Amino acid sequence: MAKSLDEDALSEPSKGLLESELKESEQVYAMVDGSMIFTDDGWQETKVGRVFQASHYIEKEEHRWKIQASQYVAK
Repeated sequence: MAKSLDEDALSEPSKGLLESELKESEQVYAMVDGSMIFTDDGWQETKVGRVFQASHYIEKEEHRWKIQASQYVAK
């Protein structure tokens, strides 16, 4: 049986985001994506969000960028 996230919890920032100390000029990125997955109850839509600070980008080998830390939420 599929469980839903509490709608009230989705409208508030996560504890990690609330506790992070951002400077007024610091950039924050948000990424969202969605898909349909087949469950026991049939096809269900799912959404995923990712939030991270621009300062958490680090460059690795072969000029590929990686992110040190981010927050995720899924519904």
